[in-house]
Amino acid sequence: MRSRLAVLAVLGCLTGLPGCLGGGSSLTGPTTLGDQGHTVWQISDGLCGQGVFGGECDLNQHIAVGASPMVQIRQHNSAATLLDHATLMGGATSVTISGVSTTTDDHGTLIQAHVGSDVAGVADVIVLDASGHEIDRAHITFVAAATLLCGELRTAVTRDLNFPGLTSGPITVTMAAMTTSTATNLACRANDASGNALLTVNAIRWSIATGSVGTISVTSDDLFASSPAVGATARLVTAGTGSGTIHALLGTASTDIAVSFH
Repeated sequence: MRSRLAVLAVLGCLTGLPGCLGGGSSLTGPTTLGDQGHTVWQISDGLCGQGVFGGECDLNQHIAVGASPMVQIRQHNSAATLLDHATLMGGATSVTISGVSTTTDDHGTLIQAHVGSDVAGVADVIVLDASGHEIDRAHITFVAAATLLCGELRTAVTRDLNFPGLTSGPITVTMAAMTTSTATNLACRANDASGNALLTVNAIRWSIATGSVGTISVTSDDLFASSPAVGATARLVTAGTGSGTIHALLGTASTDIAVSFH
């Protein structure tokens, strides 16, 4: 999904879509203020928020252990230059920060990075100036997934972390006449121990537990159909009739989905 979002973002910028980097954009939607009040933070990735391709959310949204959503950081005062030449650092060794990029526009500096953790808990992300002094910090909560609710996603309109369009249970597809293959959208909602949905950007791993190889395959649900399939959504493809079992895994939580094509 991330690949699809990147392509759509580029196309949107070329057509003058508001919110493109370098065009005087600022953070819209829910944000979180840093501890020292110098920065504002936001999660912006494919399952955050609601809609076809998600939206934005603040740092109160809990993230599944193993996921690495995109975090955006702006200076709180647009006239300041605090973030010029700034760097990011995790407050613990379990915090991973990757894909860091910095963009300057009419609103100042925007820092983007993918932040993840391999353990449950509250992770600190620290912003440092060019001299290594702390500018600000924020806290992101990572929670181990307790259960996965997986099945067929019948609509792309509600492709967010709650997946209200998800139909769980066995999947049965009737092949249309004169066709030799078909594709079905898969999705998993990850829940914590209290049943609250977790953000799972590129965290769930899909595989074929049973079924004839070459007849049934699973690919990532993006424009490039990468393999192996990783992410909250995936695409199940069959060439001809058959049946099998699809396995979804996130940390210690897993489930199997029975599929058949007639």
